[in-house]
Amino acid sequence: MRFLKWLGLAVAGAIAIAGAILWYSLWVPGKQHRGPLPQLTAEEADLAARLRTHVTAIASRPHNIAHFEALEAAAVYIERTLVKFGYQVALQVFKVDGRLVRNIEVAIEPVKATPETPAIVIGAHYDSAGTAPGANDNGSGTAAVIELARLLRDSKPAATRLRLVFFVNEEPPYFQTPGMGSVRYAELLGQRNERVTAMLSLESIGFFSDSEGSQHYHTYPLISG
Repeated sequence: MRFLKWLGLAVAGAIAIAGAILWYSLWVPGKQHRGPLPQLTAEEADLAARLRTHVTAIASRPHNIAHFEALEAAAVYIERTLVKFGYQVALQVFKVDGRLVRNIEVAIEPVKATPETPAIVIGAHYDSAGTAPGANDNGSGTAAVIELARLLRDSKPAATRLRLVFFVNEEPPYFQTPGMGSVRYAELLGQRNERVTAMLSLESIGFFSDSEGSQHYHTYPLISG
């Protein structure tokens, strides 16, 4: 009987711990907003329009290696926009499944850069999954990095290099394979012996809907043909 009692206590304790972990994982701090949103300021309205323009240009149709023309158009749009901001754009070109694809990067150098200068990477992938246009995943993140580039173009960090990177081939069938853009970029940083102190990935940040049937995962082959 004593064994059963201790067993029951152990099971109850395990359930309580699991419940606490679940609550902690799903709990959102702060109060939920109710009612109409506040009016946008002029600056916020301008930013919203810019973000919409970027998402529309990049993610109005599927863009990946299977839809290569659109992928190329997205890359060219990102590059031309960054050049308009006054950046020198660096391309990391590599071949996957017979196609030349590229990561796109701009760097904001600190006041005094040395070989030991650490870097912070802020990035987003600009390819879409399967036949999805990819406006949220990840045109939204790509648009945000573009606007960060605009807002930070005249900045001079004190002692840290800032790298803004647009990755290709982050979606299946290239996810977690050598053809994945971020894998290639990490290899490049390793070859440079560059010390990265942080990486911020802006992913699927632009859309929410609680309408019935509006939230689902896109299905696509997991293995490259």
